[in-house]
Amino acid sequence: MESSVKKKPTHHDAKKILQWCVEKYGESKVNGHIPVIEYRKPDYSQEDYSGYYDEDEELIFVNRELVTTIKELVKTIIHEYCHYRYHLMEDYYVLAKYLKRSDNPMEKEAEKIENRDYKKCVNELFKLEKNKVQK
Repeated sequence: MESSVKKKPTHHDAKKILQWCVEKYGESKVNGHIPVIEYRKPDYSQEDYSGYYDEDEELIFVNRELVTTIKELVKTIIHEYCHYRYHLMEDYYVLAKYLKRSDNPMEKEAEKIENRDYKKCVNELFKLEKNKVQK
């Protein structure tokens, strides 16, 4: 597994991780369609973000310049998928006006799930990939 985890992440990897999230967590009851994934270089306005969920565009953006390992990619996508799955983003933005990011309960929840589940995702997706190569 180590070699596959150390490889440079690709857009294909991001799509696999998103699909894992859909299968693991299901669709949102508070937001629209399952988001598409964009794993790319950021526009100037996105340079400081590892990732974000955009409910209007129905997408999860992941900054390819900042997210450079499989572990970071998995954690970022799980985190942003949690925002899609569980949070109304207008509520998130109201809280963000009054709370530091580290104090925002929506961030805390997404971080808890990300930290709880990222190893399982890595093992399921990238261990399978290694086993296919070895056969």
